[in-house]
Amino acid sequence: MALLATPSFGLLAQTLNDEPKALADLAAELDERARDELMGLGFQPEAGRTERGVEFLSAARPVELTLANGSVRCEPAPRAHLAPAMAVVRAELARYEERFIAATRLKRVLFCEGLREGDIRVPSLPNYERSLLLDPDTDATFLRRLVHHEVFHFADYADDGELGRDAAWERLNDGWFSYGFGGRFLRDGDASQFAEDRAGFVSKYATSALEEDKAEVFSFMMTEPRRLRQLAARDAIVAGKIAAVERQLFKLSDSLKPRFWIPD
Repeated sequence: MALLATPSFGLLAQTLNDEPKALADLAAELDERARDELMGLGFQPEAGRTERGVEFLSAARPVELTLANGSVRCEPAPRAHLAPAMAVVRAELARYEERFIAATRLKRVLFCEGLREGDIRVPSLPNYERSLLLDPDTDATFLRRLVHHEVFHFADYADDGELGRDAAWERLNDGWFSYGFGGRFLRDGDASQFAEDRAGFVSKYATSALEEDKAEVFSFMMTEPRRLRQLAARDAIVAGKIAAVERQLFKLSDSLKPRFWIPD
């Protein structure tokens, strides 16, 4: 019986050993198809422009994408806008370990100007075919923070395939608080400004949805850590949210050093 079973167990072991590779090969094949589709839609690679394994592509002609929420449109960006925007994105992505970016499943940044979701102008749109769409005609200071806001969305989804629900996070808020209807419904100009006096939140935009709250906290952790820590010292809810973001990201990738966003 043992002799008869041995080949079967050996085959099973080989199959189990091969499964991660098979899944990786399938993922690579699907990703290559997605890249080909993006090229067909009008994006082209920026020669030599990669950072931490993330490829940069730009619109070569007007692009229209059909999403569940409607259509997204954008145009080619002039080089005068494209070059400095790519420099900002490259510098901010370089702050991460490549293993962390791989864990987020971010594969590409797509640069296209005049980005609109329906009739609404938006600066960015995450996770289309494992890609981040960015409008390069964006203020450099805001773009710097926007990169980290969107990276967190990728990390948040990669963590458990869920964005809008997190019972532990909701328990951090005042029991009477309810989030809004999502970021797309809060587009006024000051929504993304750092808030010193909005108890429990780092910006007005953070109140629009649970996933935006998390991403806003992280974006300020990366771009204004000292100011955020000062706020957390007098706001226990914000302090709890910083700790929750740390735990979630360290769980996703052990490549992050403790408090890696705090400058020397």
